[in-house]
Amino acid sequence: ATALAINSTLERLNLNNNDRIDGNVMLLATALAMNSALTVLNLGKINISNKGATQIATALSSNITLTNLSLWNN
Repeated sequence: ATALAINSTLERLNLNNNDRIDGNVMLLATALAMNSALTVLNLGKINISNKGATQIATALSSNITLTNLSLWNN
């Protein structure tokens, strides 16, 4: 998550169908809040909880670069 926070080149990240994400959503959310390069994030089919989705939404309120977020099939 630290690498994502300071990333300045990665524009697309696909974590689709990754069952290990929900337990680490707070780390991901923190990184998303600081990231300034990511424009596309796919979090489809990761069984994210309501709490996790809220953490992501809160983090994205300060992210100005992400333009495409997929949360399908959660």
